[in-house]
Amino acid sequence: MLNSIGYKGEIYEGLLRAKNNDTTYYPDIEYSYVKLESDNEEELTEILRRYVANVAHRRGKIFYQKISTEEFLARLKAEGRENEIADVLFDSHALAIAEEIRQKIASLQVSGYNQLLLNLVAQQLANPELLAAPKNVSLTAAPLKLSRLVITQDFKIFLPDFNNLEIVMTPLPKAIFLLFLQHHEGILLKHLPDYRRQLFGIYMQISYRETPEEILTSIKDVTDPTKNSINEKCSRIKEAFVRHFDDSIAKHYYITGERGKQKQITLDRKLVEWH
Repeated sequence: MLNSIGYKGEIYEGLLRAKNNDTTYYPDIEYSYVKLESDNEEELTEILRRYVANVAHRRGKIFYQKISTEEFLARLKAEGRENEIADVLFDSHALAIAEEIRQKIASLQVSGYNQLLLNLVAQQLANPELLAAPKNVSLTAAPLKLSRLVITQDFKIFLPDFNNLEIVMTPLPKAIFLLFLQHHEGILLKHLPDYRRQLFGIYMQISYRETPEEILTSIKDVTDPTKNSINEKCSRIKEAFVRHFDDSIAKHYYITGERGKQKQITLDRKLVEWH
């Protein structure tokens, strides 16, 4: 088979699929190929799930087809599964930013500005405010040292064991953070409407500039599982921590979770103090 397609490279585990129809003479058959680069069972399961989900029905010469996010969302709406949209788009905001950065870096490289890139990286690393983690935190120590999380009476957030660092958020992301902090078991995004009353109560105590009507509108929007608002706010929460720490530390404080499962803050609640 390899000789028939003229393949001379190294052989890797992967998924090979014929792209031509049955009448194509075998030397002219084209194949799609997806390399299986992981030996982790969970990662392989996710790769296979994505592959199978994107294999189209056989139509002429198309055997395999990737669909865009927009097409997939349209399919969910057509099937009456709008309440799964927020879950599907979880982390999409952060991924979109990362892709935009990747494209800009590639553009600079193509234009011959590699030295400029190196200078920018050097400047960022030299800026104490942008270091990956506090100086008193070791990323290689085992077990990992995490700070207590203190919520004051006026809802300020401090990490006392990291030089009493304050984590600053705008009112709505902070209200969502506090909601998830109160539910250690996690929350399914499609069940967010069930938490509107509780989130409204938290937000009312935090925001002093909005009227109750404006707050209610914001709460309805962010708890609508057919919209991307909750994911944007979760990205803001994540950003509030990763700007100070390496992700090996920060991920214990922001909201995480696999698709279709509860989203939660994994920090041990023994480290959480409400003052």
